[in-house]
Amino acid sequence: MTFYLRAGVSFVALGLAGMAHAQGVQTGIATQMPDSASARNGPVGIEDIVVTAQRRSESLQRVPITVSAVTADTVQALGITNTADLSAIAPSFTLQTQIGNATPFIRGVGTQAAGSPGQENSVAIYVDGVYISAQAASIFALNSIERIEVLKGPQSTLFGRNATGGLIQIITREPSHDTQIEGTVGYGNYQTFNAKLYATTGLSDKVAIDFAGSYSHQGKGWGTNVITGRDANKTPLDLALRSKLLFTPTDTTRITFAADYARIRTTTGISTRTAPGSVNALGYSSQGGFYDTSAEQEPIYKAKSGGLSLKIEQEADFAQFVSITAFRESRATSVVDFLSNPQRGLVIALNPHERQFTQELQILSPEGSDIKWIGGLFYYRNKGEFDPFEVRAYPALTHAPGPVITRSTGQMTTDSISAFAQATFPLGKTTRLTTGIRYTRDKREATNYEQVLPSFAPPGDPIIYPVRRSKSSKPTWRISLDQDLGPNVLGYASYNRGFKSGLYNLQEPTADALKPEKIDAYEVGLKADLFNRMLRLNIAGFYYDYTNLQLLRAEGGKTQLLNASSAKIYGLDFEGTLVPVEGLTLRAGVGLLHSRYGDFPNAVQTTPIVDPVTGLPTGGNMTGPLNAKGNHTVFVPDYTINVSAAYERRFDAGTLGATVGYYYSGRRYFEIDNRLSQDPYGLLSAELSWTLPNDHLRVRVWGRNLANEKVFRQITEQAVIDGVIADAPRTYGAALDFRF
Repeated sequence: MTFYLRAGVSFVALGLAGMAHAQGVQTGIATQMPDSASARNGPVGIEDIVVTAQRRSESLQRVPITVSAVTADTVQALGITNTADLSAIAPSFTLQTQIGNATPFIRGVGTQAAGSPGQENSVAIYVDGVYISAQAASIFALNSIERIEVLKGPQSTLFGRNATGGLIQIITREPSHDTQIEGTVGYGNYQTFNAKLYATTGLSDKVAIDFAGSYSHQGKGWGTNVITGRDANKTPLDLALRSKLLFTPTDTTRITFAADYARIRTTTGISTRTAPGSVNALGYSSQGGFYDTSAEQEPIYKAKSGGLSLKIEQEADFAQFVSITAFRESRATSVVDFLSNPQRGLVIALNPHERQFTQELQILSPEGSDIKWIGGLFYYRNKGEFDPFEVRAYPALTHAPGPVITRSTGQMTTDSISAFAQATFPLGKTTRLTTGIRYTRDKREATNYEQVLPSFAPPGDPIIYPVRRSKSSKPTWRISLDQDLGPNVLGYASYNRGFKSGLYNLQEPTADALKPEKIDAYEVGLKADLFNRMLRLNIAGFYYDYTNLQLLRAEGGKTQLLNASSAKIYGLDFEGTLVPVEGLTLRAGVGLLHSRYGDFPNAVQTTPIVDPVTGLPTGGNMTGPLNAKGNHTVFVPDYTINVSAAYERRFDAGTLGATVGYYYSGRRYFEIDNRLSQDPYGLLSAELSWTLPNDHLRVRVWGRNLANEKVFRQITEQAVIDGVIADAPRTYGAALDFRF
């Protein structure tokens, strides 16, 4: 109750303060149609994307940070409909989902699926300046998008909250006083219906409002549960709603109130089956095809999340002031059959629930200042809990007279406060020095309760574990030097220190907190717009010294958290855009990465149990110690390639549009011992559209994974099973976009 009251009081107080001051700011469907007329009348060349990578609006090509940024049109053309699709937009960047949780990795740095509520990603996700901490709340449909920015490397000063790997920043559209209505209706294979709507209007000369909604229903799964006959890998509900209210009482004051809500129900990303060629601990091999499952217990993932935010922006002669207040809540339920077996063996039920409150205050230098500076304070509070967490062991595995349920509840509270400052100083006319520092203090407290409930005997005595507490305080910093090397050519070099505090695992009630992660990142880069903006080349080389990596592994239905001592990561990012003729845009991105563990003596390896005579697997795996020094870090391919071509041509009868995109990934390992892997694969997508002359209607046909590549989004190695989860097959469909 205190938590909610704090959030409510802060909202009311900030709103009143702002007003008082004013009286004395997978399916290929789109919600924002491109402005074809504007594109036709403009000059041939590459658009200048404005980003907020340094908390102020700047040209992408003038920011001395490696940033991949795409606008709403590119998001639509590449078939990006939710955060899980974002891997297609940037080299050295992957984002998968595991049991409904987001697992983004940038340049080898990221976080595996949640082992505990309150666990935060090493790649932070922000929406309109609001930090999204819960992994279960980080997968959501994208609507009303203005642009998406992927910032690479530690964002240790201006964002700072555990962003040791980088940042995904999603910026949504601002309400307009001009009435607009845009939307899409579409239908695809697997009986998939989609609809999106965006509407905005002015309520008065000082107030504007908008609404964005996205709905998707998949009626048929990619596969079948061969045991029950029901569909597998199906998402019957994916809903996202968002609204903003913009109040501009004066020319120098902007107040934006935003609310959002998302809900999803799916078996995709949670439908496990035994890996091809392996046998689980009960002697069973999966039956059926690549997208099928074989479990008597039907898997399910359900989640809902939402939040409120209040942003107040005030300009003065000497500075700009920004306040961002936000409250968010997420709740999820997942049931997973870890053995994927005709008889129930080992089933887990997770019920994570998280609430977060954030308050950020910023003061920025005014526009036109020779020295660009920013300072601020950031407060973060999170309560994450299992409500409850159950491990259900059945007689087929335990040989007990009946099922045994181990039921646990646990809660981890995180309180964090940080102060930050950064300034960019001109050194002559063509050189700039940026220095920044942030100091963060985190406090965590964890409580646990556990009880064993056998079905054939009286319940065990409840165990209340001692309260665990920890504190960690660290400075982080940024130093960069950028130099104009010619007209529209920028070179830069930087050094950043990143930090992510340790946490408790609520599935291990007696374990100590993990050690904090630390990363030292060194980078040099070049950004160039050439030949009258017909060619854009951005290239960066980097080296990371990464210590105390926070990792996890699953065993016996529970998740174990551990620290790797170190990793060495280095590589190269390249992005190029070419507009050779009007209407044709060619893009290419290449990420080359070497990411290996240092000395890692407390790792675990799994080895299939085999018949000594035939050499064939008999079921399950042996586990043993391993020093993983030299192994590939998890989830990280040595290279990624993404290329695309977009063409638009105007005719008297309308406008023809065509886009082709291809994403290629090198081999990826999902476990520390590097025994099983996803082979290299490529994903081909395409879209063809026709827009009527008045630009009010557009018809599109689209296809994703057109070559029907079979890809695993997750591979797990445990004593009881080698399990795999399939990613999407070929999908295709048609859509009608409208705008009035």
